[in-house]
Amino acid sequence: MTSQTTVDKADRVPEPEPVPAPARGLRGHPWLTLFSVAIGVMMVALDGTIVAIANPAIQKDLGASFADVQWITNGYFLALAVTLITAGKLGDRFGHRQNLPHR
Repeated sequence: MTSQTTVDKADRVPEPEPVPAPARGLRGHPWLTLFSVAIGVMMVALDGTIVAIANPAIQKDLGASFADVQWITNGYFLALAVTLITAGKLGDRFGHRQNLPHR
């Protein structure tokens, strides 16, 4: 006697729907993102170098001491950091929004 197994169609697990490929916008180019960030970091470093090179001229023109010039440089970098953090926060809050499907 042979036994035969039958499968009821109601017991089958439905196959998952295929996930569509993500849209290829700017998010689809990680090398472009890396290049953009690297250029930004390089520009900040270059900007800091320019301020450091300008310190003797600033010191001479203003008749400032070395400590005063350090305050000028630190103030510049503090203003730059505050601007970058604020711009990043605004970008996170109001930047590009990706419409994700609800599951």
